[in-house]
Amino acid sequence: MLFHSKKTELTLFKPSKVRFWLSWNFVFLATLCVFCWTEFQSQAYALEWQGKVEIIDSVLHVFNPSDPQNEPKHLFPQELWRLDGNSEETVFGIITSADVDTAGNVYLFDYQLKEVDIVDLNGEITGRIGREGQGPGEYRWPGGLFVDSRGQVGVVQISPGKIVMLSQSGVPLGDLVLPDFGIPGLQKIRNAKASANRVFMTQLSRTSTESGVRETYNTLASLGENEFEYIAYEVKNHTRALNDAHYTEQSRKRSQPWVWTVGCEGRVYTNSEFSSYQINVYDVEGEPLHIIHREYESLLRPDWHFKELLDYYDEQMAGKTLRGIPMTFEVSRTDPDIGEMYARQDGSLWVLSSRGSFDKPKDVLGIFDVFDAEGYFDHQVFVHGEGDYFTDAFYIAQGLLVVIRNISVDMSKEWDEKDRKYEVICYRL
Repeated sequence: MLFHSKKTELTLFKPSKVRFWLSWNFVFLATLCVFCWTEFQSQAYALEWQGKVEIIDSVLHVFNPSDPQNEPKHLFPQELWRLDGNSEETVFGIITSADVDTAGNVYLFDYQLKEVDIVDLNGEITGRIGREGQGPGEYRWPGGLFVDSRGQVGVVQISPGKIVMLSQSGVPLGDLVLPDFGIPGLQKIRNAKASANRVFMTQLSRTSTESGVRETYNTLASLGENEFEYIAYEVKNHTRALNDAHYTEQSRKRSQPWVWTVGCEGRVYTNSEFSSYQINVYDVEGEPLHIIHREYESLLRPDWHFKELLDYYDEQMAGKTLRGIPMTFEVSRTDPDIGEMYARQDGSLWVLSSRGSFDKPKDVLGIFDVFDAEGYFDHQVFVHGEGDYFTDAFYIAQGLLVVIRNISVDMSKEWDEKDRKYEVICYRL
């Protein structure tokens, strides 16, 4: 019996009140137990990291298991706008590059029209700048664009390698030219990005020797405001006999070695192996920070895809010879382990693997592996929306995701070029 005593006064609780008191306390205690158990499980799950950290040749290596520490997250990004490239109001050719400034304006490089389209957050084209030519502010053989922190636009001219700088209104701001370090051959720039008041780029030059060997020099580097502020992060050279007419996807990877990106503080991330989930991380000065590894089994290509690639390259190589030797191309049975990388403003790194690109639900445009600033595989993000890496290109910057639709063709389906629908979609992540 429960009671409360005041001197000689005795107060009894009614059975209904006792049942209410016990029920309420039971619910409270049960809820508290569930909350504590959930928190315990969450913390325990995060602590059950099965990887290891080692220092090898003075560099920290983070060996991650195949599974992340935490459960996946699902994002349903808001669509801000879309442009139909086939409409009379919006006409563009082939969009091959995109970037975003701090105000949310999207810059699209049209390779076919050789111009830059500027699109605001409402989906309105507010400007078109740049043009083909050899005068100030003009370029030939363009390879893409970037926007720096000041809102200046850089257009990459592949060869001879330089970067043409333009204001948002198209006024020429001069060119960034590669310094001469005595590397033989014509210097080319494949692509470039801007961060930390520097321009980061991949360079290429080739030269042939008298002994019948072609030497290729690849450099991932950055350039400050003058040519003396040049920093090389990785240099990869390889040689090839001039009469070697057999090419492979792996050899193409050696001549175009990097999947790479750069963070907001100039942190550089690189992957240079076709079948290796390994990411090298450098600070802006070029010092190695750590190397990220993840246990990963390369994704086998479906038979139809493999056959279509074989047919495509056989058609491309048909009738071509190198010094009288028929040219051939060997297609890999597997996709590259890493397709794209995106450095986020919170210091995390999003990696789009072959499985995240192709082995996914239909309503998901990509599954991204998320690594924290120390290189630990934290979780995966399922981004739901309209887009398919098989035929589209993705660009992530300033909290926006830009999807360039139908930049390539799904070879598993019959199609006609006139029916291809070029489209650009902008999501807020």
